[in-house]
Amino acid sequence: MDPYTLEVSNMRTRRIQTVLVVLLMMVSLPMAFPGSNIAEETDEPSSEAPAVIDEDGASSRRKEFPNTDTWEWLNPVPAYGKFNDVQWQPGSDVAVIVGHNGMILEREGSSWSVIQSNTIYNLWHIEFKPDGAYALVIGNAGTVIKYIPGEAQHLDPGTNIRLQGAGWKDDGSYALICGWEGLLLKYEKSKFTRIETGVTERLYNVTYDPDNGWLISGENGLLLTYDEPTGNITKIPTGIDDLLFSHSWYNDMALIVGGNGTILRYDDGSVMKVSNSITSKDLYGVEWDHVNGYALIGGKDGVALQYTSGTLDDISPGK
Repeated sequence: MDPYTLEVSNMRTRRIQTVLVVLLMMVSLPMAFPGSNIAEETDEPSSEAPAVIDEDGASSRRKEFPNTDTWEWLNPVPAYGKFNDVQWQPGSDVAVIVGHNGMILEREGSSWSVIQSNTIYNLWHIEFKPDGAYALVIGNAGTVIKYIPGEAQHLDPGTNIRLQGAGWKDDGSYALICGWEGLLLKYEKSKFTRIETGVTERLYNVTYDPDNGWLISGENGLLLTYDEPTGNITKIPTGIDDLLFSHSWYNDMALIVGGNGTILRYDDGSVMKVSNSITSKDLYGVEWDHVNGYALIGGKDGVALQYTSGTLDDISPGK
């Protein structure tokens, strides 16, 4: 099967305004490096890294998805592996996809370009700075790439631990990067500083909300908050053991998704489980439409859900 991305298209405009949904488990071609016998790394999780559904990166908390109920298949240049994350560059028509064995694809309009990343490591996440100046791309073996459109510059975070998620503070002053073995790094003014979390679990996602601060999710139902002024890390009880892949903020509430169809609401310091009778498949990514008040969720085997006011609907392709 050729790799592809799912794109929701706005039928009312000539230019396709997108919410790209990378459904990872639907893309399964081995990487092809001529003359290379590189095998899959042994630290791969049983479930792939989260996908991201994102319209404009971190440029605005008020995202609005195009009005459409149509799925459109969009094949990029002949690619060679799994897609793990995608994000728009704020304020532009450029979308960037990262994936296995150092793959970085750039899409502008209807054109695709392959960006030389100079790494063979799997890249799991891309996060643009709110002003769109550049993005941090992170991956296995402590890989951090400063991605300036069309160019990839390698940074040294001082670790070879697998890195999984990243998020910027809303003013762009610094970013947090999370990874396995409870690793949390602060990237500020081109320098990396390790933040002690007091945990050893694998951390998968970190996001910032101006009113609620930093939220970090990981394996074994782990949910942490980080208070930057005091440096305090607080563990939030979730009552579950499933891996929590991703979360997204809407007003003062975060929607969290994870393994085995897990959906949680984090609100005012407490966690509530959302009933999900539609699927028990792993859910990898979630993103809110801040204008219309609903969230899209992407998961294994092409699962796509819409969450509106506590109600889940199955909007998977073919439904």
